[in-house]
Amino acid sequence: MKKMIKRTVLGLVLSSALAASAIDVGEIVGQVAKDNAATAALDSYQEFLIGNEYIPNPLKVQEGDDRRLGTPDLLAAQTYVQSTMSSFLGAGNVYGQAFSGGVNYVGDLVGSTPGAGVVLIGAHIDSTQNHSGGSSAPGGADNGTGVAGLLEAVRVLSNYEFEKTIRFVIFGREETGWDTNTGSWHYMQSLSAAAQSEIVSMTSFDMVGYNHNGNNTATLCIEDDTGLEWQGQFADAITEYTTLELDLTKTSKWSDHHAFNDAGITSGLLVEELNGSNWPENPYYHTTNDYVIAADGSFQTLEDAETLYVDLDYATEMTKATVGWAATQANVIPEPTSLALIGLFGGGVFAIRRVFLI
Repeated sequence: MKKMIKRTVLGLVLSSALAASAIDVGEIVGQVAKDNAATAALDSYQEFLIGNEYIPNPLKVQEGDDRRLGTPDLLAAQTYVQSTMSSFLGAGNVYGQAFSGGVNYVGDLVGSTPGAGVVLIGAHIDSTQNHSGGSSAPGGADNGTGVAGLLEAVRVLSNYEFEKTIRFVIFGREETGWDTNTGSWHYMQSLSAAAQSEIVSMTSFDMVGYNHNGNNTATLCIEDDTGLEWQGQFADAITEYTTLELDLTKTSKWSDHHAFNDAGITSGLLVEELNGSNWPENPYYHTTNDYVIAADGSFQTLEDAETLYVDLDYATEMTKATVGWAATQANVIPEPTSLALIGLFGGGVFAIRRVFLI
């Protein structure tokens, strides 16, 4: 009888411990950091966007930088994102996909259940300045802000295990191609029909840093009814995990979600506030002034010389929304890969967690 009681108590303790180890999506979202000056490594939204004293300006978003096709700055930024994704996901899970006029970089956080599906986050890394003449295209908001958010999402989500695979894609040639010329179109064409059907939902993370009039508005653009399911998913994540205001009234095909929508995949565009004509409110959109850091190293401001052009708090909230959406859709495993050991000592239970950074 005593043995049975001990086993029952031990079973209850073990069950309680296992139940307590369940991972809440809010816990994951809480790992998203705006900045972190405590380490030399780049490990926060701000540092992925502009770097630190050890690794300055990795995405080439400073005044005078140029990430148009074929430029040294674009090559440097691409090299950086590939190495960063590899450091978190493992080099074997990241590859470059060259196509005419550009290259995509694809990284997988492999899910625990084969065939469960793929949740995809994409951001384009090329830039343009076709609304103003000049010799540079820094692409700070468009789309350095989205690329930085994707890298922060990689950092955070790679600490957990999910049922579905979360795929991160840095797209090339979004700005200078359309339909059959974009990196996202080439990516989709590289997939078999079966591989395309594995993608259950896709977010284009494109322009997420300019906070028009401090409205904190997240615009969830879809192309047509194909995107309604995605829009509902993302709206739930924003409501649950951020302080952002929602705009569900805009439609657009002018980003990398277009190629996925054409394939019948529910997808959409997370973007800064748009006006009534579905045009960005961003005053520096597609101009030489679309930079985050001025030549002297200070933050770029708007015409009032006080308001920061890229609102880092706002961009971090947009990143939290994306992490919350991905973690929810991919189904976080209650005991992630960080659970290294459960041991029993004298009827007690302890758990030690670790984080894998390959």
